[in-house]
Amino acid sequence: MDRPTHSDRRQRARTTPDTARTTPDSARQAATGPDTFGPGNRGVSEVLGAVLVFGIVLTLLVLIQVNAVPAQNQQVEFEHNQRVQADMLDLDRAVLQSATGDVPGSTRIEMSARYPSRFFLLNPSVRSGTVSTLPSEEITIRNAESPTAGNYLTGDSLSFSTRTVQYRPSYQEYQNPPNTVYEHNSLVNAFDEETALPVDSGSFIDGSKIVLVTVDGSFARSSTSSVALETTPMSAPAQTVPVTSGSGDPITLELPTTLSNSSWHRVLEDELAENGGQIDDLTVVEGDPYNTLEVTLSEGTYDLRMARVAVGGSGDGTQVQPHYLAATDGNDGATLRHGETRSLDVQVRDKFNNAVDGEVTWQADGGTFVQADGSPVSTLEDVQTEDGEASVLFQLDAETTDEATVTATIGDPGGAEPRETVTFTIPVATDPTDGEPPVDSPDDPDDDSTSNINPSEQGNVVLEGATTANGNQNVVVTFSNSGTTRTVERLRLLFYMPGGPQNGVPEEGTINGQSVPVAGRWVTLDEPITISSTGTTSVTIKFGTNANKAFFGLAFDFDQGHSNYFVQVD
Repeated sequence: MDRPTHSDRRQRARTTPDTARTTPDSARQAATGPDTFGPGNRGVSEVLGAVLVFGIVLTLLVLIQVNAVPAQNQQVEFEHNQRVQADMLDLDRAVLQSATGDVPGSTRIEMSARYPSRFFLLNPSVRSGTVSTLPSEEITIRNAESPTAGNYLTGDSLSFSTRTVQYRPSYQEYQNPPNTVYEHNSLVNAFDEETALPVDSGSFIDGSKIVLVTVDGSFARSSTSSVALETTPMSAPAQTVPVTSGSGDPITLELPTTLSNSSWHRVLEDELAENGGQIDDLTVVEGDPYNTLEVTLSEGTYDLRMARVAVGGSGDGTQVQPHYLAATDGNDGATLRHGETRSLDVQVRDKFNNAVDGEVTWQADGGTFVQADGSPVSTLEDVQTEDGEASVLFQLDAETTDEATVTATIGDPGGAEPRETVTFTIPVATDPTDGEPPVDSPDDPDDDSTSNINPSEQGNVVLEGATTANGNQNVVVTFSNSGTTRTVERLRLLFYMPGGPQNGVPEEGTINGQSVPVAGRWVTLDEPITISSTGTTSVTIKFGTNANKAFFGLAFDFDQGHSNYFVQVD
């Protein structure tokens, strides 16, 4: 077989038809692969769609992050500010409760706003709020005199240190939030130096009632968590002292403040004289670091209550030491007869007019003090007070015909200041017997003699002691009798001194179902009391009040003479 030569192959190439030119488009497409825009490229289109959707979602998230999230956070911060104002209002109430009720308290302050969790979105960092006391400054009272504390409230200026409590917020979105400020029983939102709005209607004056609560304690706390503020009464409960203007000048109050004149006019609008209140003039004088609120009161008598409360920590104990002495009973100028006794009462007070424990020395000129055992003394030194109260029983000397004088002093009488001393002047009653002690007469229904106190001689009815019963509402008084059997036909309750200021003084006692008034006249018993000559006899008196540690006088009118008993309840 002949093999083709090169010339034959060249000849066939020249005579072969041009297939590239004559091949159909479908064959050409099969030879070169699929078209770029044909159905085979659908996967690429889906990717592009997904990218487009993702871009749209991302754009929406950015728009929400930039616009919606800040707006929502602003609302969250505003609502937090409302809650923290309510917390500060609770603090306001806690301070007042500590001042008036001597009750410690605790208030929780929500310091910062908390943003809600957001999926795929970012929250800003939580900023710390700050609660603090501002520097100490002075409250001043001028021209105030008191008929019940005349050795202290004399019309001279008196000053007391105090502090302002302030909450200062810090927010990301809420612009220009107020500082919430507590000062002088008022809670306000201070937006700037000129604009402040009251959170509540409270203030330091309400008609003729003045309540000045001074704040002690220095602290500053910044936190993103809640903070508990303790309120501790230092001088409390606030006692009421009547005051009136002295020397013809009106009472004025000067109080440090962070607020402006217009702000205080807004807070005290209802108390202005033009609106029916008692404030004749109100002015704020600018100063540094505080302004001074000057209040001039209308002429009249006011009930002044003051207290001191430590906020957020311990306070200065030197502010609540014994400062002055006030007479609370027995200094009304009433006369006293020979043989009678009178209770003389004083109260040791701090500079805020509240009771505080101390020591009182008593000295008598023209009489003596009757002790619990019936023995007389002319001087009682360093008598410990019970919740600030100190009491003695005084009786005239037989030779005193004009008046007697009793002096009570805080501490050492030799170095006492006038405010630390009270003097009782006791006129002697004019007596038909020209000053001689009256003779005991059981037949005289008006006999007021208090002689023959706690007899102890052989043959007498002797007081053995007294204890409480029935939850301290009753007193069981025990007597012994070394003589003949005695019958009590009449009796009196001469006086009653409670064991503490919270116990109260009853108006009457009940013996065998029969009412006997305290400090009243003789009462004839429906059922006479028999005191046997053998053993002991107990008499139960129902006072209906806490009689623990009480001291009272009991007079028995026997079938033969009568005796008086000063009873100290164990």
